[in-house]
Amino acid sequence: GKGQNLLSKTENAMIFKNNSQFTISIWFKTTDKKNRQFLIRKDGGDGNRRVISMAIFQNYSQLEFCGQGCSTYIELNANQTTAKYLTDGNYHNMIAIKNKDNAKLYIDGVLEYDFTNETLINGDFSNIHNISIGNSPRNFYQNQGFNGTIDEISIYSKAITYQEIQ
Repeated sequence: GKGQNLLSKTENAMIFKNNSQFTISIWFKTTDKKNRQFLIRKDGGDGNRRVISMAIFQNYSQLEFCGQGCSTYIELNANQTTAKYLTDGNYHNMIAIKNKDNAKLYIDGVLEYDFTNETLINGDFSNIHNISIGNSPRNFYQNQGFNGTIDEISIYSKAITYQEIQ
């Protein structure tokens, strides 16, 4: 559906502490070409911003890490000259793998990013808020909901290899 804010309901609200490892895999399809569409986002809200986000930004992939108060922040945007176009109406698979040394983002089995910066990716992303699927929990981003189909979301509390996901 269009911009539906589906929230994960877990006892620990998917806590991502310092140096945590995780893997998120999500299948989606859309033809909506608006500026940004959140696929999955964990955001601490105003005053306690700690963000992990996967989105489509200007028709291409985006992975975001924002530590406490966003004092450490990285937004990885695809190189638009070589990256896969994601708003073509076909199913695409986006996989983020974060371990203690780096963060990787795969699109349809192709490595888009392999980012190493321990300060930026090993921040404390823990907060009491749930993960939003297809939208952002913050009112500021409510017009950037996903308009399309999201299917087969997997979240692992460890960094698994790309081969294990296939």
